[in-house]
Amino acid sequence: MPAPYSNDLRQKLITCYEQGELSQEAVAKRFLVSVRTFKRWWKRYQERERIAPEPMGGWVEPKVDEAGGAQIRAWLKARPELTLVQLCERYERHFGVSMSRSAMDRALKRLNLTRKKRRSMSPRARASRSNDSGPPIKNASARMPPKS
Repeated sequence: MPAPYSNDLRQKLITCYEQGELSQEAVAKRFLVSVRTFKRWWKRYQERERIAPEPMGGWVEPKVDEAGGAQIRAWLKARPELTLVQLCERYERHFGVSMSRSAMDRALKRLNLTRKKRRSMSPRARASRSNDSGPPIKNASARMPPKS
């Protein structure tokens, strides 16, 4: 992420425009700043009398705390097949905190909880329901008769 423009540059543009000799477009062009950027700075200066940049991004407190982590561990120990959506729904009912699937996924990663996808049927049950008579052939040319 690029660094914000310096306060010194911002102040120079504001001072130049306040002198009234140049338009906003001309000031922006003179200092090699986009017109939209200068208009934003000017508006902020008019409304708040400050030129400093707004804070960039920031860290957001995770929604799952220690108690929530312990509860999620308990749910997954009892029912490891729970999906992210189901975990989110349970978490909201239990703690009153709504969260997205991606937030729950990040929480599971922070808790070092891995979830393995399981097949719904055993290999024997799948084989009995399939149409073919055996395992897939790895090398199709092994079945074909040699050319004469």
